[in-house]
Amino acid sequence: MAKEICKHCGKEIGFTSQVKLVDGAFICRDCYKLAGNVFHNMTSGYTAYEQLLREQERNHEIYEKILKGQKKSEMFGATSAWYLYCYAGSGLMYFKTERGGFVGIGSDKIYNIYRYADLANYELMEGNSSLDHRMENGKEYICLTFNGDYAVREIYMPGNQSLYKKLSKYFNECFGLTVTKGIGSFRKNLQRQQQDAMAAASIADSFKSVLNGGDKASAAENITASAQFVLQGDRTKWIEKTQQALSGAGIEWNV
Repeated sequence: MAKEICKHCGKEIGFTSQVKLVDGAFICRDCYKLAGNVFHNMTSGYTAYEQLLREQERNHEIYEKILKGQKKSEMFGATSAWYLYCYAGSGLMYFKTERGGFVGIGSDKIYNIYRYADLANYELMEGNSSLDHRMENGKEYICLTFNGDYAVREIYMPGNQSLYKKLSKYFNECFGLTVTKGIGSFRKNLQRQQQDAMAAASIADSFKSVLNGGDKASAAENITASAQFVLQGDRTKWIEKTQQALSGAGIEWNV
């Protein structure tokens, strides 16, 4: 078999030491491990690989300056074969894995950080090796999908029914997607119903605008934003919390 050149480090690699990415680029197994467990060569190319490494540099700084010192009482943890930690104080969450495998004692840990505000969907699913050959068919996974310019926007985390219920309850409460009980619940639920009604009215107005010859691009943007609010809840406070945390630490989010 012909040897290839690793696009990242430049060394010559034989067949058993090479990893072919979805765009046809080759990297060596050592460089592949640098990306950690969220990266997969069947779904990502070299551009995503390079971006992920830049994200990891930023994420390490975020962890050291922001997350490492946050109160444990503000942390929600969802532990499986991977480790998901969510910090409400900064509106940031991270998956902790290690380069090339799961977290172990003395391992080289990676903090894959995502913003609460960007979480688009979370669902329980059966493993599908056609999506990721590391998944086991028939086993349960929690798929978390994120909006935004991430190198990896979908995370398949090993899970189960119990973990999914715990995680979905937490995020539904964060985004105001559940009916609350107790003191002040009536006001909160009524406010949410009013907000949903306003979003629905905004969508209807946008359609009317297009029918009357209005700007289609503006209407489409408004419809998308209103629909996201109804389906995903209000993310305003989470955007503000994250911006405040990053600004206070002097960290730029974009890489």
